Amino acid sequence: MRRSARLSSRTSQRPQNLDGDSSEVSLPPPKRRKTKASASSASVKGKLAALFELPLDILYEILCNTHPNDLLQISRATKTLRRTLMSRSSIWIWQRSYAAHPDLPTVPEDLNIPQFMSLAVDRWCHSCHGKCADAICWTARTRSCRNCLRNTKHWFRREQMRSKPALRIIGESNLIFQSVMMSLFPYIRITVPSRPSGQVYYLASSVRDFLEKFDRDDVAHMTAAQRDRWLTPTYGEMERLAEHARECEQWVQRLKKRQGG
Repeated sequence: MRRSARLSSRTSQRPQNLDGDSSEVSLPPPKRRKTKASASSASVKGKLAALFELPLDILYEILCNTHPNDLLQISRATKTLRRTLMSRSSIWIWQRSYAAHPDLPTVPEDLNIPQFMSLAVDRWCHSCHGKCADAICWTARTRSCRNCLRNTKHWFRREQMRSKPALRIIGESNLIFQSVMMSLFPYIRITVPSRPSGQVYYLASSVRDFLEKFDRDDVAHMTAAQRDRWLTPTYGEMERLAEHARECEQWVQRLKKRQGG
């Protein structure tokens, strides 16, 4: 029997996920199909081949004690490993791996562990799928490259936000406009020499959804008190997301200090 087939048949003997979690586990969009396997890829597969020969209990113990980031990379090494580690029956492996590294941020409820680790460590842009996306919007669970940040299809700057009458009604004054917008929408702040406070980019899809609801509910004709009540759920949801984002940002800062950056 081929090694890959043997691993597949052995993993099927493991019971289903221990806590009954049936959520799908997914990865970033697949890379372009390669015409030839690279030497480095072949080397990685060769090094991992020994995993296929291990007894199941030892294999699972190794995987459960592997850092989730490394586990993510292992899952991409071969089709067999991807199929095994991305199956529902392997969720418990990710959970034990994550629990073994308490310094990691809390996994948000709307993502599974592989998705969250991909957001944290992969540098691909979620808009154009380019490979140089260093800007993370934790509240929106997305990454962006500099080119897409400048594209109003994906992100709005303050100037574009102020051009929308509904947002001017909500913002009320120049002094608090940006503060209000940052309390309502996911955003990315980029440091630029011309702006000591940085350039803020707001997630365009979130703004468009908000404006659609604003028109649908005729918020422009509400009293100030009615408008405040209408906004309360949005403020509450963004604060919840922002609290988790702060946890993620603190984790990033700890990593940089540890790496001497």
